[in-house]
Order: sequence, then C-alpha cells, then structure tokens
Amino acid sequence: MRWLLAIFCFTFAALSHATAAPAFDDAFIDKVLVVKSERQLHLISRGVTMKSYRVSLGKQPGPKEREGDQRTPEGFYWIDWRKASDKYNLAMHISYPNAKDLARASREGARPGSMIMLHGTPLDEEYPE
Repeated sequence: MRWLLAIFCFTFAALSHATAAPAFDDAFIDKVLVVKSERQLHLISRGVTMKSYRVSLGKQPGPKEREGDQRTPEGFYWIDWRKASDKYNLAMHISYPNAKDLARASREGARPGSMIMLHGTPLDEEYPE
C-alpha cells in the first residue's frame, strides 16, 4: 500500500511540477534547501541558488525525533501541497515523516509527528523579515 501511495505522490508531483514551481526569469525552482546551521532557505534551479531567505526553525536543536519535540526535521522531503494564509505569506507542507522517520519512531515507540510546514512569518511589524 505504501508503494501505491508513493507512486501516486510521484505522479502527482511530476504532473503538477510545471504549474507549481515558482519561476525566476524562465528558471523553475527544482529544489528548496534549508541549511539549519546557517538558518537559510535557498531556492535552487538546476544547481544554481536563485534566491535565499533567513528562516526561523524549531525551538530545540537537533533533528526532529517525535511529535511535539519542537525540532525541525532533517532529511529529504517533497513539498506536497501549499496554501495561502491570512496569517502567513505562504505555507508549504513537506512530506514529513518519510520512511526513515517512521522506522525510527516505530523503534522508539513514539509518534513521529506530522503537518510540518515551511511558511512565511506573520504579516505584522513584530516579524520584520
């Protein structure tokens, strides 16, 4: 069943790629890289960084291990859907947990968590970035 879901997600991502990826001067963004140690998010097109942003991360250091640990996941994930928001500039859901995250949580008898999103900061003066 997991393979069926993975095939569905891959097919959906492949078919929606042309309209879902933002463009910068005819270059489509094919990767979003977050470098936690630099607190930077990089939009990359064919290996070239097109734009970078400062980001806020989970309140606790280290990779996410379980639901509620206030940590930011580390690994490879898809941006599988996005939405506009009244509170944030944009919210993009990542495919956390992946198979590795699920296996670790299962071994530890913990829930891995879900609904991890990349998003802009609230639209107010408290968050000038």
